[in-house]
Amino acid sequence: MKKNTIIFIILFFIGLVLNFQNLKPAENVGDDWKKLDSSCYKEKTLIIEHGDIDAYKKLLKHYKLYMNGKFDASSCFYYAFIMATKYEYFPANYDVYLSLIKPYGTVNSLDKNTKRLAVFFLYRGMNRGDKRCKKIFESIQRNLNK
Repeated sequence: MKKNTIIFIILFFIGLVLNFQNLKPAENVGDDWKKLDSSCYKEKTLIIEHGDIDAYKKLLKHYKLYMNGKFDASSCFYYAFIMATKYEYFPANYDVYLSLIKPYGTVNSLDKNTKRLAVFFLYRGMNRGDKRCKKIFESIQRNLNK
Protein backbone atom coordinates (compact mmCIF):
# COMPACT_ATOMS: atom_id res chain seq x y z
CA MET A 1 0.00 0.00 0.00
CA LYS A 2 2.79 2.35 0.94
CA LYS A 3 4.60 1.50 -2.29
CA ASN A 4 1.46 2.32 -4.36
CA THR A 5 1.03 5.66 -2.59
CA ILE A 6 4.64 6.64 -3.30
CA ILE A 7 4.30 5.65 -6.97
CA PHE A 8 1.04 7.62 -7.21
CA ILE A 9 2.65 10.75 -5.70
CA ILE A 10 5.68 10.47 -8.02
CA LEU A 11 3.45 10.05 -11.09
CA PHE A 12 1.26 12.93 -9.93
CA PHE A 13 4.23 15.29 -9.72
CA ILE A 14 5.57 14.10 -13.10
CA GLY A 15 2.17 14.77 -14.64
CA LEU A 16 2.01 18.15 -12.93
CA VAL A 17 5.42 19.14 -14.30
CA LEU A 18 4.59 17.94 -17.81
CA ASN A 19 1.24 19.76 -17.89
CA PHE A 20 2.29 22.88 -16.04
CA GLN A 21 1.67 25.03 -19.14
CA ASN A 22 -2.01 24.02 -19.09
CA LEU A 23 -2.43 25.49 -15.63
CA LYS A 24 -1.47 28.99 -16.77
CA PRO A 25 -4.25 31.20 -18.15
CA ALA A 26 -4.08 31.47 -21.92
CA GLU A 27 -3.06 34.90 -23.15
CA ASN A 28 -4.05 34.50 -26.76
CA VAL A 29 -6.33 31.70 -27.80
CA GLY A 30 -7.18 32.85 -31.30
CA ASP A 31 -9.53 35.24 -33.03
CA ASP A 32 -12.67 33.64 -31.64
CA TRP A 33 -11.90 34.70 -28.10
CA LYS A 34 -12.20 38.34 -27.21
CA LYS A 35 -10.89 39.56 -23.92
CA LEU A 36 -13.22 41.32 -21.56
CA ASP A 37 -12.66 44.99 -22.18
CA SER A 38 -12.09 46.52 -18.79
CA SER A 39 -9.99 49.29 -20.26
CA CYS A 40 -11.14 52.85 -19.72
CA TYR A 41 -12.94 51.79 -16.56
CA LYS A 42 -12.44 55.24 -15.06
CA GLU A 43 -13.90 56.95 -18.14
CA LYS A 44 -16.86 54.58 -18.30
CA THR A 45 -17.63 55.23 -14.65
CA LEU A 46 -17.36 59.00 -15.13
CA ILE A 47 -19.74 58.83 -18.09
CA ILE A 48 -22.34 56.77 -16.27
CA GLU A 49 -22.21 58.61 -12.95
CA HIS A 50 -21.47 62.20 -13.99
CA GLY A 51 -21.93 62.55 -17.75
CA ASP A 52 -18.32 63.64 -18.17
CA ILE A 53 -17.93 64.90 -21.76
CA ASP A 54 -14.13 64.63 -21.78
CA ALA A 55 -14.34 61.03 -20.60
CA TYR A 56 -16.90 60.31 -23.33
CA LYS A 57 -14.65 61.79 -26.02
CA LYS A 58 -11.68 59.84 -24.66
CA LEU A 59 -13.70 56.63 -24.71
CA LEU A 60 -14.74 57.19 -28.35
CA LYS A 61 -11.13 57.87 -29.25
CA HIS A 62 -10.03 54.73 -27.40
CA TYR A 63 -12.51 52.56 -29.31
CA LYS A 64 -11.40 54.08 -32.59
CA LEU A 65 -7.76 53.29 -31.81
CA TYR A 66 -8.68 49.86 -30.43
CA MET A 67 -10.34 48.95 -33.74
CA ASN A 68 -7.29 50.15 -35.76
CA GLY A 69 -9.02 53.25 -37.07
CA LYS A 70 -12.19 51.42 -38.10
CA PHE A 71 -14.57 52.89 -35.57
CA ASP A 72 -17.08 50.30 -34.42
CA ALA A 73 -19.87 52.57 -33.31
CA SER A 74 -21.95 49.72 -31.95
CA SER A 75 -19.37 49.25 -29.17
CA CYS A 76 -20.26 52.68 -27.80
CA PHE A 77 -24.05 52.42 -27.96
CA TYR A 78 -24.56 52.13 -24.20
CA TYR A 79 -22.43 55.16 -23.37
CA ALA A 80 -23.76 57.23 -26.28
CA PHE A 81 -27.32 56.43 -25.22
CA ILE A 82 -26.62 57.52 -21.63
CA MET A 83 -24.91 60.73 -22.75
CA ALA A 84 -27.72 61.56 -25.19
CA THR A 85 -30.68 60.82 -22.94
CA LYS A 86 -29.60 61.28 -19.33
CA TYR A 87 -27.07 64.08 -19.77
CA GLU A 88 -28.48 65.78 -22.91
CA TYR A 89 -25.12 65.83 -24.71
CA PHE A 90 -26.35 66.52 -28.25
CA PRO A 91 -23.42 65.03 -30.26
CA ALA A 92 -24.14 61.69 -28.60
CA ASN A 93 -27.44 61.51 -30.53
CA TYR A 94 -25.45 61.10 -33.73
CA ASP A 95 -23.33 58.40 -32.08
CA VAL A 96 -26.48 56.51 -31.03
CA TYR A 97 -27.72 56.73 -34.62
CA LEU A 98 -24.39 55.38 -35.92
CA SER A 99 -24.47 52.59 -33.34
CA LEU A 100 -27.85 51.47 -34.56
CA ILE A 101 -27.18 51.53 -38.30
CA LYS A 102 -23.50 50.50 -38.39
CA PRO A 103 -24.09 46.73 -38.27
CA TYR A 104 -26.62 46.97 -41.13
CA GLY A 105 -25.11 49.66 -43.32
CA THR A 106 -28.13 51.88 -43.99
CA VAL A 107 -31.30 52.99 -42.27
CA ASN A 108 -33.40 51.14 -44.84
CA SER A 109 -31.83 47.83 -43.81
CA LEU A 110 -33.17 48.14 -40.26
CA ASP A 111 -36.38 46.62 -38.97
CA LYS A 112 -39.31 48.98 -38.38
CA ASN A 113 -38.74 49.65 -34.66
CA THR A 114 -34.97 50.06 -34.87
CA LYS A 115 -35.44 52.38 -37.84
CA ARG A 116 -37.84 54.53 -35.79
CA LEU A 117 -35.34 54.66 -32.95
CA ALA A 118 -32.48 55.63 -35.27
CA VAL A 119 -34.55 58.37 -36.94
CA PHE A 120 -35.72 59.55 -33.51
CA PHE A 121 -32.13 60.12 -32.40
CA LEU A 122 -31.34 61.90 -35.68
CA TYR A 123 -34.35 64.15 -35.19
CA ARG A 124 -33.42 64.73 -31.55
CA GLY A 125 -29.85 65.64 -32.48
CA MET A 126 -31.05 67.93 -35.28
CA ASN A 127 -33.37 69.78 -32.87
CA ARG A 128 -30.49 70.28 -30.48
CA GLY A 129 -28.24 71.77 -33.16
CA ASP A 130 -26.14 68.88 -34.48
CA LYS A 131 -25.40 69.63 -38.14
CA ARG A 132 -24.46 66.02 -38.90
CA CYS A 133 -27.89 64.85 -37.75
CA LYS A 134 -29.61 67.57 -39.76
CA LYS A 135 -27.74 66.62 -42.94
CA ILE A 136 -28.59 62.91 -42.65
CA PHE A 137 -32.18 63.57 -41.56
CA GLU A 138 -32.78 65.81 -44.56
CA SER A 139 -31.30 63.22 -46.94
CA ILE A 140 -33.60 60.56 -45.47
CA GLN A 141 -36.58 62.88 -45.96
CA ARG A 142 -35.60 63.52 -49.60
CA ASN A 143 -35.36 59.78 -50.24
CA LEU A 144 -38.81 59.24 -48.71
CA ASN A 145 -40.35 61.97 -50.85
CA LYS A 146 -39.08 60.49 -54.11
